[in-house]
Amino acid sequence: MASVVTQSHHQLAAEYDQQGDSKEYDREQSGSEQFEKKLRNLCENLLNCDRFLEILTSLKDTSPGVEISKDSVDEIHADYVGNLWFLRTAGIKFRESLRVTKISNSLFTVTCLALYDTSGSKRFKSCAEVTCNIEALQNIDIKCSGRLLMFFPLPGKSKVVKTIVDTFEEAMRMYLLENGIKQ
Repeated sequence: MASVVTQSHHQLAAEYDQQGDSKEYDREQSGSEQFEKKLRNLCENLLNCDRFLEILTSLKDTSPGVEISKDSVDEIHADYVGNLWFLRTAGIKFRESLRVTKISNSLFTVTCLALYDTSGSKRFKSCAEVTCNIEALQNIDIKCSGRLLMFFPLPGKSKVVKTIVDTFEEAMRMYLLENGIKQ
C-alpha cells in the first residue's frame, strides 16, 4: 500500500525546533529497561510505518508526491522525483530502500540504499548507501557511514558522501526525537 508525503521540510524543521535539541535522555524518568524497549519497538517497527521515510525525503530536494510502499516483510521504499544536487541534474526518479537488522536487544543497523533512474524505464542504478548503527547503552549512540556507489568524476566526492550521511543521520535523530527518544 502506498502513501503520498505532503509535509514540507520547513514544517518538519519547525516541529523539530519546537521539541528542542537536547542531547541527553533522562533515564530516571522512564527507567533503563523501558527506554531500551521503546527504542527496540521503534527500530523493529521502522519498516511498518512511513514516518521515517517521510522525514528523510522531506530533507531532500524533491517534487511533491513521494510514494512510499512496502514490497516485502524486510524492506520498505520511497519513490520520488528529485534533483541530483551534486551534478545539478533535475527531474530524476529516485528510490530509497530501507532495511532494519536487529543485532541485539540494544543494537540495530538501518541500511538505506539510494537508487536512481534517468531513463524513465524503472531500471534503477545504485547511487549511494548509508548504514546507521543505533545502540542504546547509557544513552543513544547513532553512528552513520556511507559510500557513493556511482561513478563520480569530479573532485569533492567525500563532501557528497558527508552530506548524504548527514541528511540520513538528521532524519534518524528527528524520527527518534519525534517518538520521545533524545540523544
